[in-house]
Amino acid sequence: MSRRIFLAEDQVALIKQARSSLEEIADASHAMASLETGSSQYELHVVDIDRAYEQKSAYWNSLNISSNDLIVLDLHYEGRDFQGKDLFFDLFDAKEDGNLPGLTKILVATSKKGQVSIGGSGLDPDFATAPQTIDVYGMEKATNPNLRSTIVGQYGPALRSVVDDIYAGNQPKINIF
Repeated sequence: MSRRIFLAEDQVALIKQARSSLEEIADASHAMASLETGSSQYELHVVDIDRAYEQKSAYWNSLNISSNDLIVLDLHYEGRDFQGKDLFFDLFDAKEDGNLPGLTKILVATSKKGQVSIGGSGLDPDFATAPQTIDVYGMEKATNPNLRSTIVGQYGPALRSVVDDIYAGNQPKINIF
């Protein structure tokens, strides 16, 4: 069964890298199954972040999210009046209101050091204290310190590694309080 990854990212280069890395076949046993079924382990869907922000739970409900799916939220969007954290809160509000019953996993991706690191002094309290109704995971994007931008060549493989760890049960949650 394919696992759907909903990527809320606004940088086209990072979306392409994520698609390439996530849709690769992970191992030989899965490769055989994929050849028989014609599917990869992950199925990437790009979130329309503007519609998600404007329509809130109506947009997310239209995606029919199941417990096997994962939402990946970038925290910074260029040229918009909202950020990934706004979508994060919208998702929790929708879940709390009884919408999105299948939503069980969110991966927060940021280039801000320590914001999503367990044990780090910079762990954002909004993530650390998020309700346990949804498992929240964190990923720091590799950044170029001089340009403060994500290193495109490293994003896809890093994302794939974290997603693999989430589904294997090896990635620690950051909503720990």
